[in-house]
Amino acid sequence: MGARHGSKLHPQSLARGGRNGAAKYPERYRGELNGNSRLTLAEVQSIREMATSGLKHTAIAKLFSVTSSHVHKIVHRHNWRHV
Repeated sequence: MGARHGSKLHPQSLARGGRNGAAKYPERYRGELNGNSRLTLAEVQSIREMATSGLKHTAIAKLFSVTSSHVHKIVHRHNWRHV
């Protein structure tokens, strides 16, 4: 069944390189401008400050209604690295 999928039959039609919107216009898809974002720039900065002051990731996560793994990724710059 997977062989009949459009991306398998016509891989050349997938958006790659210059045709990929996220690669062409990264500023449209980062941070608060992303429609799926739950945090703002100020909240991300305060998360990093709280973690630096010694507050646990689980406590920070409860304050901002996100998961502790998301807080970990923000603190270690896996997510929101442009900030």
